[in-house]
Amino acid sequence: KDGELIQLGAPNDVYSSTDNGVTFHSKGLSSQTVWYKSVKVAPSNAMRVYATGYQVATTPAAHLYRTDNDGTSWTESPLTGVAFASPPVLLVAAVDKTNPDIAYVISQGANQPTGDILYRTTDGGQTLTQVLSTTGSFADIVSGPHAIAFTGDGALALVVDTNSEDVLAIDASGRREAALGRP
Repeated sequence: KDGELIQLGAPNDVYSSTDNGVTFHSKGLSSQTVWYKSVKVAPSNAMRVYATGYQVATTPAAHLYRTDNDGTSWTESPLTGVAFASPPVLLVAAVDKTNPDIAYVISQGANQPTGDILYRTTDGGQTLTQVLSTTGSFADIVSGPHAIAFTGDGALALVVDTNSEDVLAIDASGRREAALGRP
């Protein structure tokens, strides 16, 4: 919401501030076992927030949460079919500027030995579809009419047309590498 700052902190939780960071209030995801790694607010609906974390105690596991009511309650994604590294770390990289159900999530190191895998959801995190795997890590994801993913070494950009869902890979020189079709 306007003027609200959301961040991760200790004790491990998602926090918000409405007074420019003077005070922070829990958003209800306090955990002794899940370490939060990323949080993104949907630009078109400030009540929609995505958060990711990973659990290292007992059995390592990744977690993707979504709230539609500014943190009053949270829904966890089943993460069916998502590949993970060890430890299993997911990052919410971007949320579409006009559709809060579309988000991009990175599974760090999941493309062995050191590459990342980019996933896209169009249903608020209930399902994730792989759109790109790299041999290195992603540097940034930008979402708009076209979602653009950049690799850390600048070798590849991926463009996803958010209307048609067509995917196009572009190399560092701007040359079209491949039309990847629909994920």
